[in-house]
Amino acid sequence: MEEARESFCAALRVHPNHPEALHNIGSTELSLGNIEAARESCNAAILADPGFAPPYSALSNLLMEAPDPAWLGLLQTALKRADALPDKVLLAFALGQSLERAGDMGNAFSAFDLGSALQHSTLGASPQKQVEDLCKVSRPCCGAPPAIGPLSDWATCRSRSSSSACPGPAPR
Repeated sequence: MEEARESFCAALRVHPNHPEALHNIGSTELSLGNIEAARESCNAAILADPGFAPPYSALSNLLMEAPDPAWLGLLQTALKRADALPDKVLLAFALGQSLERAGDMGNAFSAFDLGSALQHSTLGASPQKQVEDLCKVSRPCCGAPPAIGPLSDWATCRSRSSSSACPGPAPR
């Protein structure tokens, strides 16, 4: 982890205030247990590029024990301004987690619902297609997905993908 941090710091020497490098330093600091340094790096990443979503998610995880009303407002603003769908999904889930930790369950569920709906919109139109896509991601070597209709049959795909007959990598 020390080497990773040094690599990201070297990137900052070439490109000061690079949001991805700052975020990666923050994530590395968090892995090393340096909470305050992680917070500072993630805040710097947000200042460098308020539209870059990953540091919001990282900070949301850092603030698990101490919800901050100002942080919730910042997350809501970032979500409203986000252009890319993956960023909107990430921000919606980060907002949901933060609201949940703050005890605002009604709004947390709304944020989770938004994140789920946005994520759902990226999968496919039919439930059959969604499960097929999930099966491909989970374990592509397992061949054709099961002949199913409702999404509740995802367990069929999961059980198939975790079987010993499938030599590929473990499901993500």
